[in-house]
Amino acid sequence: MAPVAAVLCGRVPHHVEYMVKNLLPKIEVVLACTTVDAAVMEIPALLKGSVSAPSSGLGTNAEGSNRSDVGLIIVGGGYSPEEFQRIRAAVEAVKAVPFFVADTSKTPAGAGPPSTEVIKKRIMESIEAEEKGEGEWAPGVYKF
Repeated sequence: MAPVAAVLCGRVPHHVEYMVKNLLPKIEVVLACTTVDAAVMEIPALLKGSVSAPSSGLGTNAEGSNRSDVGLIIVGGGYSPEEFQRIRAAVEAVKAVPFFVADTSKTPAGAGPPSTEVIKKRIMESIEAEEKGEGEWAPGVYKF
């Protein structure tokens, strides 16, 4: 089975780069957004079928892939609840999709973000737990 196309919203560039490379073979990050403004502009356009290179320069669409068949969106812990709601509203105005959002309560206050390995493990566990069929998830918000 081909990897599921996903969008990743993350603030920490080296975390985003790691996820783009290491969520494969199950998840292909086609678009990575590092700011809320980029997310609210680029994700809806992609969902409408407009494929262009991500402004972040990260994701397989930056490397020549042309996928717009997004199956899920992953949002890291660097975004406030208000910022996540802005992203979600912009996306859901176009299409209902599942969101996998970092559960910041799992990280002690002031500790900084978890390691890339821990983040990847949490993402994959959540994605696999919520999978309804081969590469299918119900729209909604899931924590990792």
